[in-house]
Amino acid sequence: MFLPNKSIPHIIRAVAVTTSSYVAGTVVGFDEANMIGLEVTYTKGDETSIEIKVESSIDAGTTYAQQVTQSTSGGTTTLAPAIYTMTAASAATVQVFTIIITPIKGDIIKVSTKATGGTPTGTVGIKAITGWV
Repeated sequence: MFLPNKSIPHIIRAVAVTTSSYVAGTVVGFDEANMIGLEVTYTKGDETSIEIKVESSIDAGTTYAQQVTQSTSGGTTTLAPAIYTMTAASAATVQVFTIIITPIKGDIIKVSTKATGGTPTGTVGIKAITGWV
């Protein structure tokens, strides 16, 4: 990933077998950045897909708030927790996904993953960079 004024890549999660519960990766702290780019390497196993959630903290990691998505209808905006769901093309196929999140709010980011459906045997690795866009 190429971005101006970017950090060196942080390894959020070394490639490891997924589980059926959310597992948080290494927490990333940053100063004065307004975006984070996640590079997700996923090799599908017997699970149906993986889910990724992104949380941020404004109090040095004491509490975290999950990223949300929003939709508006008839003047009412509805917020819901954002979950990134990824399905690989087929078992044993390595796929790399990029997620760009901007703007980010907070000084610490926590990224968690879990497998859904079937028996978790696939692997997931995540790298992150922060920077200005």
